[in-house]
Amino acid sequence: MPCSPSKPNIEPEDQPLSFRLQKWLGNEWVDELHLCAIYRDGIYYECRGPLFFRYDTFHERMGPIVYTGLRFGKYTFDNLSSREPLRIGLKLSASFSFNLKSIERKIAGVLINLSDELMCSLVEGEIVRWLRPQIAQFSNQQIRRGEIFELVGSAVLARLNGEPDLSRLGITVGKIQIEEPLLPEELEKGFVQAARRDIDVQSLQNWEDSEFARHLAVILAEKSSGEQYLNAADMFAALRETAPVPRVTRVIDSQPEFPPVAPSTAPPPAASNASGAKPAAGDTPPAETKKTDEQDESFFA
Repeated sequence: MPCSPSKPNIEPEDQPLSFRLQKWLGNEWVDELHLCAIYRDGIYYECRGPLFFRYDTFHERMGPIVYTGLRFGKYTFDNLSSREPLRIGLKLSASFSFNLKSIERKIAGVLINLSDELMCSLVEGEIVRWLRPQIAQFSNQQIRRGEIFELVGSAVLARLNGEPDLSRLGITVGKIQIEEPLLPEELEKGFVQAARRDIDVQSLQNWEDSEFARHLAVILAEKSSGEQYLNAADMFAALRETAPVPRVTRVIDSQPEFPPVAPSTAPPPAASNASGAKPAAGDTPPAETKKTDEQDESFFA
């Protein structure tokens, strides 16, 4: 928990005549960012300053000079819970000031002897008190991206300055800035792998199939050490099992095929009429009679 040290009270090098006259009259001086604690009869009485002040040398004495300007502390919180059941951490910095004139005498008598580290510890305890419920409202992804840091810092600052705990101690927090999250190593690796997958998918969408196959073949050839990556027989067997059943398509000839005509079983038509008239349209002509050998022989007898 690094904490900025208090600035010392340094008198100006170029002292005007009025400054030297005040010092000659026995007045004490502190700059605008310091106050001087005054003890009366061995008990803290009040603080005086800034600039010139006097005190009773018979009953009073000067105590420590207290820095009232801005102090800066850097804090690391390792045991915070997000919306998911996972412990995370945060690094943040805060600025605060300490004013002795705004607090009770008994409390001020204790606080003027605290070191800078103890003052930062007081602020740290109050920050983590209000930081826990704020972080528990957000997911790990939101915390990792840092999109809620400003919102959380403003909410914690409003709660700190609105509660009487720090104001009773004379402490006013000026600003809270969350610097970076501290995520577990496993979670960080998961985010990195997911980001790489997204980048790979986006880059592969612009590739042609032939280009992708060529790059894949080159990578396999470069990383191959002689072992067999795939068995061809197993590959064909798997393809046969997963391949869909082909549909049989029948090709029909352009000319239709007609079934053969069965022979007619009707009786033969009658002989031609003796009148020698032509048959009417649609009538079947008489069949030609074949002469036998006996008829031919009787003709020549």
